[in-house]
Amino acid sequence: MSGSLKKNGKKYLYSALSQGEEFGRRGKTQIEIEKLKWELKQKHNELGQYVAEKKISKSATDFSHDILFLDLVNEVARIKLYIEERQKEIKSKYNKLADEDSL
Repeated sequence: MSGSLKKNGKKYLYSALSQGEEFGRRGKTQIEIEKLKWELKQKHNELGQYVAEKKISKSATDFSHDILFLDLVNEVARIKLYIEERQKEIKSKYNKLADEDSL
């Protein structure tokens, strides 16, 4: 009886520690996502200011050959993609953790 209790106790302890570590990693990833969202907002603001300045100073409406504009748009797209990847990573790890709990 005491042997099985000890064995099960260790099993539950390792499971709890493992889940705690996983929640820590998940929290760290979530913080990273929030930082990326803030960075994305800053890039959107920078892009908007750039477009407004060009429109006011040069009546520019076509930015298809503007290297700085294209760089800013590419940076916004890169950050968005990275946020999506990190969110998918959290969801897949959460689903994996939920599957392990149901066993």
